[in-house]
This record gives sequence, C-alpha cells and structure tokens, in this order.
Amino acid sequence: GSNGGYLDSWLQFLDTPSFTVPSLATLSADMMWTIESDAGAVVAGTCTDGWDAANVRISIDGGLTWDLLIGDDPYDFYSGYGWVFNGGIAGENGVYSLASGWSGIEDWHLVEFDLNSYAGKEIIIRFAFGSDPAYSTIDNDQLIGFFIDDILIEDVSGNNLTFYDADNINSNELNSIGYAWHDLFYDYYSEFCLDEDSTILEEYFTKEI
Repeated sequence: GSNGGYLDSWLQFLDTPSFTVPSLATLSADMMWTIESDAGAVVAGTCTDGWDAANVRISIDGGLTWDLLIGDDPYDFYSGYGWVFNGGIAGENGVYSLASGWSGIEDWHLVEFDLNSYAGKEIIIRFAFGSDPAYSTIDNDQLIGFFIDDILIEDVSGNNLTFYDADNINSNELNSIGYAWHDLFYDYYSEFCLDEDSTILEEYFTKEI
C-alpha cells in the first residue's frame, strides 16, 4: 500500500478487463511481496498451512466464479488463513485451490502463466491479496504488501495482446464496464500500490467480491 503497508483482515483485488484468449497465449507479470511468512501456520480444527496470502485467479464467466491460476512460481501453501478468515473456502492439504497462495518476502521477479487451456474463452485475470486477523505492517514495518507491474499477455507469435505498465497508465486503453484498468483496483479500506515507485491507484470502493 502507501508507505502505511497493509492492515489485518484485508481482501484486495486487481482485475483485468475481460479479453478473449488466442491459442498458445501466455500471461506474465512482475511481482514482489513482503507479507507474513507461513511459518508455524496452524489453526485448530482446520488444515491451515499459511497466513497472509497472495495468488492469481481466472474467471471464464465474467467474474461470477474464479479458479486458481498456476504459473511457474509454485504457491507456498494450500490453505491460507488470509482467505479463509475473510470468507473464502478452506483449502485441502495437497490440492491447490483459491485458498492457496504465496507468502513471506520475495523480491521482484517475473511469473509466467500458460493460458493454453483457456484458448477461445473470454477471461478475466485477478491478482488477489488476503490478510488474516493478526500480524501485519503494524507489527512489522518490513511487511508492506503485494506489488504487481508489467502485466503482459502474449500470443504464440510474441505479439502483445495487452500490456500494463504502472509507470504509464495510458500504455493501453483498456476498459471494462466503463472503468479503465487503473480504476479497477478495489479493496475494503485503503489505497494499494501497483509498482515499485509506490504509485497509488485510483480507488473504486465496493463491498462486493
């Protein structure tokens, strides 16, 4: 987020506008995160194995339902309390689901996702972050959140279908239901930054997930 980082019990999403996937397409994005480690993650009576969580999701029905998108950076755990506490469905040990996620501290790196199985479908990509009810920036100022930059969707020939660079919000005039991409980030409480320069995105408040 802003230099204030993030708070407990947050759910935050950045959605792309919908687009039709060509054959042999890939999605890539530069990402970094400094969030609570999954070390010692146990909640009695559940298979929780992670705390605060970040993941990438995909919808083929206009955002009504979501599936986990798995790229070349494996998720760190199967069931994160950052999702479950905020109303998400608990995960199952050994099975990746919307409850899975990354955790800890990872510097900027490129993550690629194969979209082949979605060829011809109209999809929305969602970058998601959920924090659990305890331990956030207030407790550790090194924990500043989940950051995304240089989101790129390419076809088999390497043609850029869409590109979003946080340094230039007009790099591609993308719209979805009247909102340009930089308006599409929404959360419950506060700003969230998209790039390493701590650019604050315009806010679109909604309680609907």
